[in-house]
Amino acid sequence: MDAKRAILEIIAQMPNFFSWTYKETIGHGHYQTRVYSQDDIAGHVATTLLDKLGDKGCQIVSLPPVETDEYGCRTVRVPIIGQGWAYGEIRISDNADQLVIVDIPSRLPVDSAPAVAAALLATHAAAREYRSHWERGD
Repeated sequence: MDAKRAILEIIAQMPNFFSWTYKETIGHGHYQTRVYSQDDIAGHVATTLLDKLGDKGCQIVSLPPVETDEYGCRTVRVPIIGQGWAYGEIRISDNADQLVIVDIPSRLPVDSAPAVAAALLATHAAAREYRSHWERGD
């Protein structure tokens, strides 16, 4: 399932999305309607999406920053479980058309997979938005 469809299905299944009508049991039993603010709705959506997207085969990932190293290369450092003394890296080539995987073992600890995946996505996004000075007309 693609992410857009998963998000659509989760939001569509949320009960009492904009308001909630309930019977007040104290007093004469009047019905009360609570209308939620935009912040209430946003908080509800965010919490529900984070909880339920995994059930639909999707995840929300925070992307690490793409930094420029001492050699001028754009790179993301990746901590590898069991290698606390060294980092792996995902580097963007000078032409921004290739990613270079450096010091990440071919037998990767399972717990390191999310960090490597996030680093790949971050460098992919940074490489896609890159335009050379020839393309910019500088």
